[in-house]
Amino acid sequence: ASTALAAWLATTGALVLHAGAVVFDGRGVLLVGAGGAGKSTATLAAALGGAGVVGDDLCVVDVDPDRNAATVASLFATVKVNADTEARLGLEDWPGLGITPAGVRSVAREARLRLAKAMG
Repeated sequence: ASTALAAWLATTGALVLHAGAVVFDGRGVLLVGAGGAGKSTATLAAALGGAGVVGDDLCVVDVDPDRNAATVASLFATVKVNADTEARLGLEDWPGLGITPAGVRSVAREARLRLAKAMG
């Protein structure tokens, strides 16, 4: 489904990126890299440290050249965590939603984490 969604969004000029996104004081940072590089861990660590979280795994990025800004939205309200991330960040008690085909646990973001809707 993500491939079809990405193709449709491309017709609007938006991109679907395999990335995490966090916001600091209204300014956003995209965390990109190969699977297993630590994007989810870094996103969660930033969120637990007080950053706003836009998304993890797949983010929709819509650039507005007139404003010189981008809007970012997450396709998921979940975060993928492996065992070492859970242990390092103390996430063992977060409710799990399932296991990915790669054996990674998917968890819902806790309500205490600030959720940023967009970044500029």
